[in-house]
Amino acid sequence: MSIELLSIIISTIFGSTGLITLFMTRAEKKALLKVTEGNALETMQKVYDHFVMDTEKQIGIMREEIKMMHTIIKAYKDKCDNCKKA
Repeated sequence: MSIELLSIIISTIFGSTGLITLFMTRAEKKALLKVTEGNALETMQKVYDHFVMDTEKQIGIMREEIKMMHTIIKAYKDKCDNCKKA
């Protein structure tokens, strides 16, 4: 075998290995990115669910306060309406 042929064979083998490694690395990075995105979405969903529960609780409290205020306002209005008639 000539040295030129041997160098071509060696460069082809190592060059091919480099390409295979490159493709494997790209595939691994894509898989890792998908896992990371999946974890991020899961975390965002948990935060959103907690936000929704918290907001519903606060809205319920505010509804009760509004009902109580309507009752108080009605009582004052009735009292004032009776004062004007007298």
